[in-house]
Amino acid sequence: MVTGAGKTYTAITSIYRILKHTKGKRILFLVDTKNLGEQAEQEMLTYTPNG
Repeated sequence: MVTGAGKTYTAITSIYRILKHTKGKRILFLVDTKNLGEQAEQEMLTYTPNG
């Protein structure tokens, strides 16, 4: 997918739903570079679910 398509947001929304609505307790989120990991971490920290 192209840059800016919302891949990280979609992943974070899925993670939220798994943790909130199932018995999931941990999520393994893999990235291929440190920079992408840091970006994803910042997105996760600022995420606010709809509803």
